[in-house]
Amino acid sequence: MSAEALGIQLLKEVEVERLDDLLRSLQANEPSLEQSDTNIEALDLLLNAFRTFQSPRLQQLEPQPTGPLQRTRPGRIPLRDKNASVLEICGAEPCSGKTQLLYLIISLQLLPLEHHGIQLHGRGSAVVLLDLDSRFSILRLRDIMKGYICSCPLSPNQVAEADPSDLVHESLQHLHVFRPQSSVSLFATLSTIEAYLFNTASHLSANRCLGAIVLNNLNAFLWQDRLDEAEDLNRDPTALHPQSSGLLSHRWRQIVVSLRQLQVIFSCSVFATSSALSSLVRPSRSTGYPNSSLRPHLPGSWTSFVTVKLIVKRNSVRKFASGMSLEEMTREAGMRREAVEKSGFTAWADWEGSENWREDVRRAVKRMPECGRFGFKVTADRVLVREGEEEEEGEN
Repeated sequence: MSAEALGIQLLKEVEVERLDDLLRSLQANEPSLEQSDTNIEALDLLLNAFRTFQSPRLQQLEPQPTGPLQRTRPGRIPLRDKNASVLEICGAEPCSGKTQLLYLIISLQLLPLEHHGIQLHGRGSAVVLLDLDSRFSILRLRDIMKGYICSCPLSPNQVAEADPSDLVHESLQHLHVFRPQSSVSLFATLSTIEAYLFNTASHLSANRCLGAIVLNNLNAFLWQDRLDEAEDLNRDPTALHPQSSGLLSHRWRQIVVSLRQLQVIFSCSVFATSSALSSLVRPSRSTGYPNSSLRPHLPGSWTSFVTVKLIVKRNSVRKFASGMSLEEMTREAGMRREAVEKSGFTAWADWEGSENWREDVRRAVKRMPECGRFGFKVTADRVLVREGEEEEEGEN
């Protein structure tokens, strides 16, 4: 055999693999360790319990890479980066505290681990915020960040350096806000995020990893999408959509595939808020759920994509007694207002669909304090999370 023929034969035996694919496969083979996605203990306990769990319905989704990813990531995109979580915070009713909890999550993503010797327990990462209803308040986020910094223990020598304004301003430069106006616009925006982040001349976050992609208010385009789907069917009832599942499902499938591709590239978490369209279903013997649940209202592609769906609800405060006079109500108005402010909020994992969970996941969640249930309070400049919740108003 000639040297040339031998060289050709040996080259055929060489496996070619991209460095990022090699590192990802090594990461996948490592034992699953507990991680901190939010640096909020109660949330991280829940997310870690589900870290290696993947819904059987998600296995049916086999996204094909499109656009820039087709050039840079040949082959099928992995269904799930096991180290990247998806948390949906669903409000059981209006003013349930979901956005306030989101402010705290984003604050801890943006703030550094420490600053001038002050332990902040932040993640020091960049955040991409998709503000779908244009109601996210940067001013409120700023206040939460300042309040959090000022609440951290300081030594006497650190008090003089405790002004948080400069640190908050610097951290907010790593919050990248996009405001798409439709689900089609959302998909287009997601398709450009990879190129935007890799273009280091367009932002100041080149030295930070992407910690989270945040979607504020998943309900923002739901009704418009349903209307578009109805009009699409009215124009041609016999036409089949490319995905054979309707326009609404097709759009959400595109969004989920784009988010999953970004998670694979950046190993980032996804946090989202939504609002329930149905009432809470109380726990019963027939369901075996330890906490109240909510029927899903978003397309199945999103529901299967979510690692944990967290239900949040304001704790109830006893109403005025029947038969009270107007004068009595007026006298007690101040005390009632104070009671409402102190009542706080309750959050717990939604057990809807838990029949698909592995048994070890069910046991892990049930072993947590209050089965993963925790409370939090909202003040003028703080969001305070506490483990467990003794009150039962969250299920009323």
